[in-house]
Amino acid sequence: VMALRAREHARAAVAAARGAAAPRIVVLRLPTVVGVSPRQRSDGDLHMAMVRDAYVEGRVHVAAHPDSRRVVLWMTDLVGAVSAVVEMADVAAGSTRFGERFQTYTLGSFDVVVAQAANEVASRTGAIVAHRASLPPAVTCELNTTAFSRAFHFRFQGSQGAVIDELVASVATVAGHAREDARVFATRAPRCRVCGGPLEPVA
Repeated sequence: VMALRAREHARAAVAAARGAAAPRIVVLRLPTVVGVSPRQRSDGDLHMAMVRDAYVEGRVHVAAHPDSRRVVLWMTDLVGAVSAVVEMADVAAGSTRFGERFQTYTLGSFDVVVAQAANEVASRTGAIVAHRASLPPAVTCELNTTAFSRAFHFRFQGSQGAVIDELVASVATVAGHAREDARVFATRAPRCRVCGGPLEPVA
């Protein structure tokens, strides 16, 4: 934390030292990002991996402590937030004061308890929830996104339902991200546990 704080102050000092022509710096702090993307990772422990495993294996693996609370940023909200920063750059640095030329904002669409995420994915897919024998301690993560919403007049749209809907609708692509997972793709491409068809990523 101290290292990050020192880095942010150093960058802010550089921006302030250049006067009116100083670059306007906006830093966005991201929690777990979930959504459909050609480069999106699927090796996490939340919705992406849960939906993938539900269709590939018929099980929703709970890798984190079921009571852990996590903050999720929907990919659509991330894109919208970056667009808002670009479109409203003047709002981010409306003053020449030190603190307002360099701003750090936290993003987040919603928070969720891991067990709730697993249960909802299982309910939507018909899969079985499977807990690991050994789990890490429960952790709670809470982020305040009010500053960003106010500065950029931005409303986060993501919800657990919206995220799961998107992943289920794009299950072939989601499962395709598991191609790098030797546990799943060691011998052959997986087949959907619901319809029996092959799970290949959508081009």
